[in-house]
Amino acid sequence: MTRHTMTASIAMLLLLVFTSLAPILGAPNTVDVLSDQDLENQLPDDSKLWPAGARSGATSWLKEIADSDGDTGQWTSSAIADDGTIWVSFYSAYGRDLKVAKWTGWSWQVDDVHVIGDVGKYSEIAIDSNGDPRIASFDITNGVLRISRFEGTYWTTYTVAPGENTGDGNPYSGEGRIGFAIDDSDSEWFSFYVDIGSGEYVLKFANWDSSDSSWAYGVIDDGFGEDSANYDDYTDAGQFSSLQIGADGRPRVAYTCAIVNSISDPVTGTVINAWYDKSLRYAAFDGSGWSINDIHINESGSNYWPAWWLQLEIDDNGNENIAYQNISGWDSVRLAVNTGSGWSHSLIANNSNNLGEYIRVESDDTGDLHIVYQDYTNDDLVLMRGSGTNWETIKIDRIGSVGAYADISLNNNGEEIFSYNNFDDSDLILATPAVDADGDGLADAQDRCMNTPIGKIIDDAGCHYEQKILTTSGSDSQYVDVIKGADGLLRLAHFRGMSDESDSCDTEVTNLTDDCNLVYRKQNEDGTWAAGVIVDQGGETGRYASIQISPDGTESIAFHAKSEINSFGFPTKTAAKIATKTGTSWSVTTISEDNSTGWYTELAVDSQGNRVVSYTDNTGIYSTLKLARETSPGVWSEEVVQVNGTFAKVNFVNDVAHVSYYSSNPHMIRLAIEDGAGGWNIHNVTNSGMVSTFRLDTTVSDDGRLLINFFRGTDTSSDTTCDAPQECTVQVAEWNGTDFKYNILHQSTAVNIRHLSVDIDIAGFIHSTWYNYGYGLLQIASPTPNGWEILTLLDDEDGASYPKILVDGNGWEQVWYHTYSDTPQLREVKRFAWEADHDFVDNDDDQCADTPYGAPVDMWGCSNEQRDDDFDGASNAVDLCPNTPGFERHLADSDGCSPSQKDTDGDGVNDASDSCPNTTDFETVDGGGCSDAQRDSDGDGVKDNVDQCADTPPGESVDLNGCSASQRDNDEDGVNDKEDFMPNDDSQHTDSDGDGYGDNPDGTNGDDCPTESGTSTGDLVGCPDLDDDGIANDIDDDDDGDGFSDADEIANGTDPMYALDFPGLGEDTTDVNDGTGDDTGDGTDSTDGTSEPATEGLSTAVIGAIAAVIVLLLIGIAVLALTGGKKDESQMPAIPSLAQAQAELATPTPSASDESGGQTGEMVATGNACKHCGAMEVYHIPSYGADYCKACSQYN
Repeated sequence: MTRHTMTASIAMLLLLVFTSLAPILGAPNTVDVLSDQDLENQLPDDSKLWPAGARSGATSWLKEIADSDGDTGQWTSSAIADDGTIWVSFYSAYGRDLKVAKWTGWSWQVDDVHVIGDVGKYSEIAIDSNGDPRIASFDITNGVLRISRFEGTYWTTYTVAPGENTGDGNPYSGEGRIGFAIDDSDSEWFSFYVDIGSGEYVLKFANWDSSDSSWAYGVIDDGFGEDSANYDDYTDAGQFSSLQIGADGRPRVAYTCAIVNSISDPVTGTVINAWYDKSLRYAAFDGSGWSINDIHINESGSNYWPAWWLQLEIDDNGNENIAYQNISGWDSVRLAVNTGSGWSHSLIANNSNNLGEYIRVESDDTGDLHIVYQDYTNDDLVLMRGSGTNWETIKIDRIGSVGAYADISLNNNGEEIFSYNNFDDSDLILATPAVDADGDGLADAQDRCMNTPIGKIIDDAGCHYEQKILTTSGSDSQYVDVIKGADGLLRLAHFRGMSDESDSCDTEVTNLTDDCNLVYRKQNEDGTWAAGVIVDQGGETGRYASIQISPDGTESIAFHAKSEINSFGFPTKTAAKIATKTGTSWSVTTISEDNSTGWYTELAVDSQGNRVVSYTDNTGIYSTLKLARETSPGVWSEEVVQVNGTFAKVNFVNDVAHVSYYSSNPHMIRLAIEDGAGGWNIHNVTNSGMVSTFRLDTTVSDDGRLLINFFRGTDTSSDTTCDAPQECTVQVAEWNGTDFKYNILHQSTAVNIRHLSVDIDIAGFIHSTWYNYGYGLLQIASPTPNGWEILTLLDDEDGASYPKILVDGNGWEQVWYHTYSDTPQLREVKRFAWEADHDFVDNDDDQCADTPYGAPVDMWGCSNEQRDDDFDGASNAVDLCPNTPGFERHLADSDGCSPSQKDTDGDGVNDASDSCPNTTDFETVDGGGCSDAQRDSDGDGVKDNVDQCADTPPGESVDLNGCSASQRDNDEDGVNDKEDFMPNDDSQHTDSDGDGYGDNPDGTNGDDCPTESGTSTGDLVGCPDLDDDGIANDIDDDDDGDGFSDADEIANGTDPMYALDFPGLGEDTTDVNDGTGDDTGDGTDSTDGTSEPATEGLSTAVIGAIAAVIVLLLIGIAVLALTGGKKDESQMPAIPSLAQAQAELATPTPSASDESGGQTGEMVATGNACKHCGAMEVYHIPSYGADYCKACSQYN
């Protein structure tokens, strides 16, 4: 099966090719792979622009994971074909397979080479004359050496020297190296380690002749030079071997060898002494046999290997060099050179580390050597370049446990390509030359910060830090604390270590030396540090320094001191002490002193300036965690917090002491909170797992959360693998006063973290730092929108013990720590603000460069307040109209409001929806934009703010208070004014017959005939009055007002109720004067005094008068029919204005006897009471058919 490590889109296009597997002997095993042509056909058009396309002239390496399929990347070997194709063979422990990685020009393609059995260890790769790779490896399952040959599109695997012993019983046992090379004829040469029985191991070789595919097999070294007479079976030759083809075309082999030599009594032959000669050896083939030379032999009696990991390199000029690891004590790197007359060897790298593991060497065109190896102590991959005594050393990779199974090849530009294993993740890593524009050692493709200034230290993301080295002499390797004062300047307290001349402290208390003291430093205004001030000295004092500042500005430092020693220099008393700064001087007070107390001091100060110090007392059988309180100036009272408690931190939360600590029994992190009654409430921070016995750290947030930073190791003490969800994690437990919330900042691959420090920034984000002693480096957990990113500081010195972290207002970390160099130093680094507003969007992509720290942002670096979601030119933060229509965006004002969105009166309702556009400032408005002063909810013409009757029925007239008659009851008689006949007089309510007189005869203007409409005004009021003479019909002698009494009319037979029917209506009673004086009209004078009935009918005048009366009666009848006989205001004729009525009042009233008899303009006193005010000044205006009150100027 063929597997490829490529991008997901390409991987989906590639076919998986399966092949059958042939038997391991006789017939070869074949595995097909995709051809270069197949791959080229599938490359995207822009593939040449991908990172690998511009690697020429690189100064750094692009580190890529080529294979991550399980536990892989072991026993790597690399080679480069003439066309530049890079090939890397390696062993996959996950599948126990031999695999190969090939650079396609844009990614790494990974294929299986051989998958039958456990095969692939100790792989060595070489390129034949056709540019095809061949791989030698060991088959553990069958105990034989294999050779796999690439046939252009597939791999075929054969057995080396079939039938011969090429590894029976697996002699390597997991460590060693085989030799493999191809000569100019494409013939293959192998050197390998063989167990020949009886505990003897020898170096053998095999040769495959390409001309006839035949095999040669033989011994290179089976104990050359040994005491064969006495110790013939003790040879151990060839566990590590390296084979190259010499200038003469014949093989050369460098290898390890151990033989026994002895001294015997010359007389008796008895062995007096015997020892192993362990050596680096060199063997050259002359065509028929091997000549052997010892290059480096251990001293007699010394049982170490002068060479272990090794490799032979022969350059283009035939110069022979062997790079090897010497393991005599601290492992070192040595180089052996064939001078032509012999071999010389020299030390080229030495340290207090174990160097030279997995060593490999290559030579360039100039003959300079490039040596790569693993620094086993620090798990770093190291490169050495040079020759002779001039060597440049570069750490290629130092993040994590890296560098095992390393190999090196040089490309056509003389640049190094590395293959190696990342032990933390069990991956195959390939590092290839890459462009590094800023020269910071990190490839541009992996560099977050592309403009690192020269000489700055960086983290593994490529961003630099401003570094200060605070101490350059002495041994400052532990204990520092830093705090910021109210003036914004930092204060620092630290333990000044041993002097340069000593590897221990002068413990004599009376010796005031400058080593092992407590030192204080204050930051200057320009960010530099003032000179250190010794706060306490004499003996060993100042460990576990803890500094705090009281609310009044008093500075205090708690610390540990060895206060008494015996004659042998051993301490007999120790103490917890506190130093207090008064002005510019310090005074020191002993808090507690005993045989062994005051360890791991920690100081806290509450809001009132009260000081407490926690510490461990080891005087008794058990470690006891104690807390001392200052009861009065300089007087301290101590109390027990818990037995078996140590490594504590104390904080005040709301002026209540909280002590976080490591409990050894039970094994956990705990929190003790004072209960106010002299006791402590204990809470378990952890309930499972192994927790670090190094000090945890704590801090308190502005909102009163206690943060406890600790490292949780494996689940059990016997567990050595970090594979469970919470194993090997850096955690912060947040205590809110009731329970804990847990944050996992980082999960490590090993139990390799100690000395944690925690801080919280102004946005409430947690920051932590620690020393990863597996890496030998400082690490920082920095918050991001998606959790925490782990940054590893690539300092020029290893070590970062006892760090202290503080975070500035923009979330950038500042850390103090100690290196482990030959002269340990106290250093300070401040993270460079590589991104302007720290919103985690690169400046080049950030469209909002001034985002407040901590605000959530979108992919363009803009917070909600900074965005302009409606694209009207006003950011969301100031946009009063957040949804400007697209067609009006260009018309929006500075408030983000378009014409349809403006709110001119500022009442919060846009003009387009504002029914009241001129609202006064600060008035509350409704959804329509109207305030009470603008709104007329009932539409009665009176605004709501003065309307005393809010729900006037539609159409009703109102007064100035907004009240209609149906809403008023002016006389408070229980009947509203609309229904009340006399709304201002509580004696009258109704007028049933509608004649203007109240139904209550005893009330004002009472009606003597309440059920009959009438106009009488005399003795009987409101009764029918036919002739309108004011006298009620019941008491009127002439009801119809025709001048004839009712009695006369009855007597004469006429109708007393009909004005046109009266006595004499049928006779001619008119005088006719014709000018003769006889009034007869005929010129005669009748003088007889007699009356004669009329014979000629009615006169014309009488007939006209009768007709007019009839017309008037008909009109009256019509009006009564329409009004129902009542004076309904709603059906009255149009009433003139009050001004007109008043004008007519001023007009003289014509006499009733005028010849015209008309009523136009006339106002006739009715004698009725006004229904509004009750006054008796109501006048009738006939021309309008209305009554008007002169007293109150109201119509009735």
